[in-house]
Amino acid sequence: MEREIRLENVVVVCNIHVLFNPNRGEIKLGQVRHLLEKAHSLSIEWEGAPIILAGDFNSVPQSPLYQFLKNGMLDLRNCNRRSISGQAEGSVKVQETVHRGQIYSDSFLIPQTHRITEETYIFQWTLEELIKATAVPNESLMRHSLNLRSAYPSIQGSEETRGTSNEPIITTYHRNFMGTVDYIWYTNGLSAVRVLEVLPISILQRTHGLPSKKWGSDHMTIACEFAFI
Repeated sequence: MEREIRLENVVVVCNIHVLFNPNRGEIKLGQVRHLLEKAHSLSIEWEGAPIILAGDFNSVPQSPLYQFLKNGMLDLRNCNRRSISGQAEGSVKVQETVHRGQIYSDSFLIPQTHRITEETYIFQWTLEELIKATAVPNESLMRHSLNLRSAYPSIQGSEETRGTSNEPIITTYHRNFMGTVDYIWYTNGLSAVRVLEVLPISILQRTHGLPSKKWGSDHMTIACEFAFI
């Protein structure tokens, strides 16, 4: 006799590795949009089961892509597709000394005085690029309704391991880039109980970049324990 599944203990878990190429913001957004749509569909199928999204989103915490996940809305007319992930602007050479809050740059965010008007577009997106990002021709406004929260900012961390957004200050570290691109997102119905802290920069800098003999990946391990609520 099959055991009956208790739907109140069901959770939808999704994993993603978003395209690395910083210049292809339309592809990155399209991949994330597809992930959100599929996760939402599965949640509905399982009577509103909570969702966990985890993986390498190849975008830094101040980027438009991160803000889309967090806020549920992004107007592509305000964004340069080559800066959707903020990777180029957020990169730091491993030889540099890095202090808390100095890894990321806000240069990919448009100053408020340069926001578009109804008649003016700052960044032109081709029809093909818009379709790849939004799946809808001539649609520049992207939305989702999952009310996502990032796990690490939900748990207070130390200044040695967290950035200004309270995300881990580093989740990947190699000769061309050090910063945060890996996240765990979750929806209502779950509560973040505790997280696994990443290593402090002072320790990582001794390796001069990853992978190394001791660490087999250029990414840190991130993890979160959740409770149903």
